[in-house]
Amino acid sequence: MSADDESEKFIRLASADLTAAQILYDEDGRSLIICFHAQQVVEKGLKAVLIKKKVIIRKIHDLVELSDLIQDLSKLTFKSVERILVTPLANKVASNTIIGDIPADIP
Repeated sequence: MSADDESEKFIRLASADLTAAQILYDEDGRSLIICFHAQQVVEKGLKAVLIKKKVIIRKIHDLVELSDLIQDLSKLTFKSVERILVTPLANKVASNTIIGDIPADIP
């Protein structure tokens, strides 16, 4: 599988977790499982960026380590992160109204 294909796969998986979080929120309101799915969205998004940039990553789930790997990419600009990750997820949010309004009682 090419780096582009694998990166796209991680974007699709992140999008599915985002959808799951929305469904859970709509059905049950705030819950810890939504936090799990949110973590998965971030993890898969970071991995999508790293894979797209052809960084070899081991199987990890540590967001700090993944973030550090991204910071190590001196040529990585916000524009490339936006194109790889933010825009596809933002389109998903726009089309499905992901998460919706945040209740005022959430700190």
